[in-house]
Amino acid sequence: MCHRSTRTAGALAALLSGCTPDAIGVPLLPPSQGNLAIEEADSAPPHGTTTDTTDTADTADTADTDEPLPAWDDGPPPVVVLFVGDGMGAAHIQGAGLVQSGTAGSLFIESAPHVGWLQTASLSGYTDSAASATTMATGHKTINGRIGQDIHGDDLDGLVDIARLRGLSIGVVTTDTLTGATPTAFLTHSPTRYDVEAIVAGLAAEPPHVMLGGGAYNLLTAMTETDAEVVRTVDELAAAPIDLTRPLAGLFSDHELPFIADTPTGDPTPRLPVLVSTALDHLLTDPDGMLLIVEGARIDHASHANRTDFVFQEVLELDQTVQQTVERLSALEDRAVTVVVTADHECGGLTITDPTIDTETGLPGVTWTWFDHTNWDVPVFAWGEATSLLDGERKHNAWAWATLDGALRSRAPVEPSLPRLPDGALDDLGPALVTQTATTDFGAGFNQLDGLRVTADARGLWVGIDGVFDKRANGVIVWLDLDPGAGTGVGAGMELTDIIGILDRLIGAPTITTDIDGLGFDAAIGQMAASYARDGSTYEVAGVRQFQPPEGQADNLAWKQGAINYDDGNVADGAPATDAGATGESINGMEIFVPYSQLWTDGLPADGASVSLMVTMSSIDGTTWSNQALPPQDVGGVAGAVEVSSVVNLTIDADGQILDGPSLVP
Repeated sequence: MCHRSTRTAGALAALLSGCTPDAIGVPLLPPSQGNLAIEEADSAPPHGTTTDTTDTADTADTADTDEPLPAWDDGPPPVVVLFVGDGMGAAHIQGAGLVQSGTAGSLFIESAPHVGWLQTASLSGYTDSAASATTMATGHKTINGRIGQDIHGDDLDGLVDIARLRGLSIGVVTTDTLTGATPTAFLTHSPTRYDVEAIVAGLAAEPPHVMLGGGAYNLLTAMTETDAEVVRTVDELAAAPIDLTRPLAGLFSDHELPFIADTPTGDPTPRLPVLVSTALDHLLTDPDGMLLIVEGARIDHASHANRTDFVFQEVLELDQTVQQTVERLSALEDRAVTVVVTADHECGGLTITDPTIDTETGLPGVTWTWFDHTNWDVPVFAWGEATSLLDGERKHNAWAWATLDGALRSRAPVEPSLPRLPDGALDDLGPALVTQTATTDFGAGFNQLDGLRVTADARGLWVGIDGVFDKRANGVIVWLDLDPGAGTGVGAGMELTDIIGILDRLIGAPTITTDIDGLGFDAAIGQMAASYARDGSTYEVAGVRQFQPPEGQADNLAWKQGAINYDDGNVADGAPATDAGATGESINGMEIFVPYSQLWTDGLPADGASVSLMVTMSSIDGTTWSNQALPPQDVGGVAGAVEVSSVVNLTIDADGQILDGPSLVP
């Protein structure tokens, strides 16, 4: 494993072996609740091929760790720059181009020689900035909130450590506070992004050569007590001596830098183009090369607030900064230049609905899905020989790390090892056990249950539903019998009467009957309007509900934690989903992960357990039920009567290993 326990050269020596990330694994997101509070905003505390993934959460590193590394002087000194547009999805870029010139596709970044897509899901499902930045910094997928650590809380080596080991100069620039999740995931380690004290201590103990942004409230005292050159104004920044033996800390705001659209005329706060240009003035004096991480953070902050009037200006500033950087670095004939521009995740579910610029607002027509992140793919734009593998591809964001790691090492990138993820791409759950036989009466391309996949591993139960999910119309419920044959639960005499919660009303709506001996459903996983759930959180419209004592009661359903996520292309929004096929032919869709601790109080029983399940679809108010179910069942339309004739059954041992199934019963 490549975990770091100390910061010495000896502890980093494993990096020279070409060690790649562990395959570790946990869960995910909701899009359609525009009136919900932000569960985890970054600014405050609480299509192509896919890479094969492993079957378990704890698979060891699989890359070739014996490959000899070229000597550092085998190529020209590396100049490596990563731009992260926090929260910047494809529509953010499209809209910025429309605002700038009236034409989509007109931004400088869109002229990059290599363009692809990155998937962003974390082990918690839909990612936060901490987990995504940690993946881009280290190549490891982790749970949300982690700063430079894996799921187990072990410190991870990454790009900054490679740069230090090679003797390169390092810089970080952000429009956020420098203690924010994105910059700190590259620089230090913490079990949680909200442990500011530990993050400040880590930054002060080993600062980069240049660090420019906000965050004086938390960092000023600590950086002043070190040997850093601390500057607070643009004039002080311009006058700062270029001396890479002494860290330069530019702290230009107590917290984040102001929004462009909210900045008074004459405000002296230096903007991103000035900060990056100054950072390059310092870092490029190093003859051995440099690594620079740049974050346009306020794109995300504007998106969390659904501020259309703010967000595109932030994207345009990032684009301007990329352009001046690429043009400057292209003149370097004796350096190996690599520039990558991407996002840690999309935020807000932004969609351009009308490209025509309004003459009064200067903005295109848009809709926002909600106030949090989504699992939507984000574009990646790149310059440099090492980035060609991103061209036209759809890859997980661990490939951003692989590309930059290869550039820093002057070698070809090493393929990252990925765990099973709740990301909506279902190949890692095995083939579909059952496929749909009934043509949907809910509108082909809008609401379909096409195939059902089920598996289990050491972490928990996984369910995949190939199909189409309308984020304004459908509800989907996965019904779970946690003790098949015991004759408990819904369908075996229990009627649900908890009608207080939004999702609870949907779960309590149908009448379920069955001739299968001893079948009764003890829990349900549900969503309304293609809503996500993130492992570790609960939502009124999506999540895991228990009605099996002592976990819950028929009249008081208990919230449990799990992940619900969707693959790009399988969610409809006013038009058929782009990946919709004929009945039974849609690929990927809704993926669910539930830890065993959320199904059984003490985790898996000592002698293992069996689970039976089925899936139904309805309108979001539960008044109309689709004729489709998985396995196919007799569903009584408006009456909501479901006659269960078959289920999928899975038997697992105490370690989560599959003993029997998954198979169709009877």
